[in-house]
Amino acid sequence: MIGRKYKKKQRYKSKIMILKEHNHRITDLMAFKKLL
Repeated sequence: MIGRKYKKKQRYKSKIMILKEHNHRITDLMAFKKLL
């Protein structure tokens, strides 16, 4: 039971990390376009 909960938490954490990475990439693209 505890193990299953932990795995779910890990998956949730990785999803957040992926979203954060995606947002960083978008902001980087915006900054890059502004420079051009």
